[in-house]
Amino acid sequence: LLDILALHAVVYDHDDMGTEWQGLCKECQERRVCFHLTARAPTDNLFLTVVSAGGSSLLWKPLTSEQIVSALNHSVLRAALTGAAVGEINHQSPRSGAL
Repeated sequence: LLDILALHAVVYDHDDMGTEWQGLCKECQERRVCFHLTARAPTDNLFLTVVSAGGSSLLWKPLTSEQIVSALNHSVLRAALTGAAVGEINHQSPRSGAL
């Protein structure tokens, strides 16, 4: 989907989606898309892993509206500062046969 949609942020649920988030985080970083990981019981180690993988934040669940707004504002601000306007993020056409 990162090749098809123009995004400023991806929010990934660590608890429901599993621990295979690092590949998606790397792809987000390559496309200048902010990556936010959510967890019910985040640890310092998980936070450091997210940051070292290029992620933007680790959000504590259950999420509040303030947390979501803050994370998305960070993403939009980062996109503005790096010149990653919505239309500039994904110039690649979808791969043949990709869904």
